[in-house]
Amino acid sequence: MRGNKKFKSKKFIEEAYVALLLQKDFKKITVIDIIEQGEVSRATFYKNYEDKYDLSKDFIEEIFLKYKEVRLDKKTDDKDYLIFLNKNRLNFTAIFKIKDELIDGMNELKKLIQAEYKKINNSTDLEADFYASQSVWALNYLASLNRSISEADLNSIHLSFRKLSSDIKENDILPKCW
Repeated sequence: MRGNKKFKSKKFIEEAYVALLLQKDFKKITVIDIIEQGEVSRATFYKNYEDKYDLSKDFIEEIFLKYKEVRLDKKTDDKDYLIFLNKNRLNFTAIFKIKDELIDGMNELKKLIQAEYKKINNSTDLEADFYASQSVWALNYLASLNRSISEADLNSIHLSFRKLSSDIKENDILPKCW
């Protein structure tokens, strides 16, 4: 029962945090804002997180684990990925708004994707960096659409990825547009 209460508290805090990130700049969000928005006590917040940076890292890792399960573990199809993207679009929008001198949500997510891709595929640093960069770009683009993501949107991204990968493999160079 106690674990369930902690889970609910964290969920309220995270939902409040996402709502705030969608409304205002990361630098202007305070712990007080988060507690008030989430309707939790200060003690509850500090039982779960040290500060907003700790909350940010935890939130990014949580969304990454969901992404990993759907995308990197390759146990799901594009339909599941589409459902995941639509369900988490605002979470990705929020992650990409986390940015100041101490943290950058986009880079944090990229590092997690890069490390996992390298581990799963036994790839080089360059390959993993390329995959992670393109993945984060695609997530950022899809999150910025401000609408549900369609199968056509996803197919368009897939085609772009395949073309870019093909250009690089065939020519052993970067595409001409670079």
